[in-house]
Amino acid sequence: MKWIVALCALAVACTGYAADSAPTAASVQELLTIMQSRQLVDSTLAQADTYLRTSIEQLGGHEPTADQQAILDDLRTQSIAVMREAMQWSALEPRFIEIYQASFTQAEVDGMLAFYRSPAGQAVIAKMPGAMQRTMVVMQELMNGMMPRLRELQAQALDRLKATREKSPDG
Repeated sequence: MKWIVALCALAVACTGYAADSAPTAASVQELLTIMQSRQLVDSTLAQADTYLRTSIEQLGGHEPTADQQAILDDLRTQSIAVMREAMQWSALEPRFIEIYQASFTQAEVDGMLAFYRSPAGQAVIAKMPGAMQRTMVVMQELMNGMMPRLRELQAQALDRLKATREKSPDG
């Protein structure tokens, strides 16, 4: 009888441990697939290319000559190539798996899998990139709106610092 109680206690303890154990690589890989993580990385690279193109167009503030444009195009092409090489899915996926295994339990990954398989989870996957992009636009607008006031505060602080140096005996 005692051994049955001990066996039951051991089974309960093992079940509790399994729920808190690190997720398997296969379950994390499935989660990354369902979350469309590879496509998100590809999308990030496309956005980086757009950002580089825009930044390079604004570089210098004037219309580049044909030779200058060729140099700028080469810069963009080489920059994107470096990013694509560094952000290859085959290199990122094992790192993401390690991060998820260190960050989540198997039960948590199972819960995320259930959520992302659901219609609501699929909606999050489909709509979150757009929501994040719109959030970034709003944040940029807020930052742009704050900049004049922040520059004013900085100038006032510099004036005050300058005034304290003038009063200081060290001059």
